[in-house]
Amino acid sequence: MQIRTLRRISRVMHNGLWIIVAVILAALWSLALVFSSVYKERLISSSMRELVQLNGVVTQHTLALFKAIETDLHVVDRWLQVYKGDDPLNDPAFVAMINDLRDISDGLVDIRVISTEGKLYYIPNPTRKPLADVSDRTYYTAQLDPLLSRKLYIGAPVQSRVSGEWGIPISWRMQSPVAGLHVILAAVELDRLVAPHERWRFPTPGSILLLRDDGILLSRAPFDAKYLGINMLDEAALRTIFQKGKGTLLTESPQTDGMKRLVSVERLENFPLGVVVTRGLDETLGNYYLVRRIVFGVILVITLAALGFTALIYRTQKALLKTQRELHRQASVDDLTQLMNRRAFFAYADREFSRAKRQNAPLALLMLDIDDFKQINDRSGHSTGDRVLTLCAKAWMHALRGHDAIGRIGGEEFCVLLPATGPQASIDVAERLRKMTEEHINLEQNKVKRVTVSIGLAWLTESDTHWQMLLERADLALYRAKHDGKNRVETEAS
Repeated sequence: MQIRTLRRISRVMHNGLWIIVAVILAALWSLALVFSSVYKERLISSSMRELVQLNGVVTQHTLALFKAIETDLHVVDRWLQVYKGDDPLNDPAFVAMINDLRDISDGLVDIRVISTEGKLYYIPNPTRKPLADVSDRTYYTAQLDPLLSRKLYIGAPVQSRVSGEWGIPISWRMQSPVAGLHVILAAVELDRLVAPHERWRFPTPGSILLLRDDGILLSRAPFDAKYLGINMLDEAALRTIFQKGKGTLLTESPQTDGMKRLVSVERLENFPLGVVVTRGLDETLGNYYLVRRIVFGVILVITLAALGFTALIYRTQKALLKTQRELHRQASVDDLTQLMNRRAFFAYADREFSRAKRQNAPLALLMLDIDDFKQINDRSGHSTGDRVLTLCAKAWMHALRGHDAIGRIGGEEFCVLLPATGPQASIDVAERLRKMTEEHINLEQNKVKRVTVSIGLAWLTESDTHWQMLLERADLALYRAKHDGKNRVETEAS
């Protein structure tokens, strides 16, 4: 019973310990995951706010630039409409105005004019010869459509046939041709436009893009000519945000390098343009990845340490239980017969007596004494006597029921406790043990041909107040069995 109790306690402690450790570690990992998720979301949210702020700056800068260009083109158109000479391209006043406009933009915007035949002229033009034929350029052909109202046309980026530099052509159809001139062209040099964007943008792969309403990429910082003119609105999510006029999203860039980016979009008021500012997700989450590695690394070390410590405690508990079992066995088990010893049997009998009294259940006690055991020791030696004891104990233990108990209480004396067993049933058990001993226990090689046992039997009565009262009556019955010829069963009523 005590062994089973120790086992239950050990099992509860073992399972409880692992459950507690598992719950603590699960809570720790859950907190780490929650912290990681919250920290990531906050970093992304903060980065998005910074992205939107930068986009606002770029948008206002771009809006101011295009308003200035629109104003410049209007001014040039008005000047030409009131011009009375025949060579405006070399008129000192006109040339001075164009140079002033170029200087005011710090060389970013260059004003040119196109004839009705599509010939491009710089200002001034001392040779009076066109520098290029641009009649095939969309920024020129778009202004020839009479169905379109007079307005700015922002063309796709082109590489100049004169300078070889990339630029954004912005054309304006004059109110009426003057001296064979029909279209005014403002060329925005991309290297100068991209320069401030390069300073403002977030680290690579961060970028600043200028898109036309149809998605055509007009400029990009960092600059890479191979991306100019591609449609950036092929991605549905970006197209939806662009159509709304303003917003943010997390997306990949399949048109460029396919990297994940945070994106802020803002359209320009009164112009068919939009500014897109991006920031690399990995760059944004650099601190997050570092903190996550540190936090998860620490928790992993804690987890391994906790599991190792728990395993150590478990092994210690197991070793302790093993020691306790051995100590209990030594304290309660007879070394020779492996039956309960006197102390263990008396404790068990006391518990069963109390239970039987409490439940008003029958209980019987047998005392067994091997007949002539001293003669067996004297004639055949103590080893033979030990062998007799061992064989008898093994045979009796197998002959009893599972809830019966047997113990060695003296040299050759044994006790059997029969719970829930009345007088007649206990007599039958006693006779079975006696016959089994007589018929099956023999050591012919040790010259012990016959072993018998005398048995005294007593059972619980209402007047019993302690189990040893049964023991006393069973002992008296055993005495009569010995006195009356041995190898017999006597009861307290005999």
